[in-house]
Amino acid sequence: LEYGVCLVFPRHHPLSRVRKPRLNDLTAYRLIVLARGSATRKAIDNAFERSGSEMHSVIEVGNCQSACDLARLGLGVALVHDICLATLHDKKLQSVNLTEYFTKTHVSLIYRDASSLSIAHGALIKIFTDNAQMRPP
Repeated sequence: LEYGVCLVFPRHHPLSRVRKPRLNDLTAYRLIVLARGSATRKAIDNAFERSGSEMHSVIEVGNCQSACDLARLGLGVALVHDICLATLHDKKLQSVNLTEYFTKTHVSLIYRDASSLSIAHGALIKIFTDNAQMRPP
């Protein structure tokens, strides 16, 4: 599965009037991003550096759900994995795919059918397989 990065913000945020936000457009807002050591954060940092834009105000979080929660509260705009939006059903938030600015990440999921899976494991596998089927090869 290949995934990219999306921008998430409240529906009535000023960015909702921008057809296709650029990285430079995001620098006017507090950015909610994953922790510095993550591969996605490295891709975000590299993209901003390549574009000559600088992230001025940043909130670091441990996962995409936390980033979306903070965006919903109006504390900033979040950069999250597009695959994480599969479970986000929030009419108060809007998302824009920004994958073209960031390097894509590949994820492989390996599991045994015969093994006993928890409900959480089963849900994770369903998210991966549903998203893999929706995307063109």
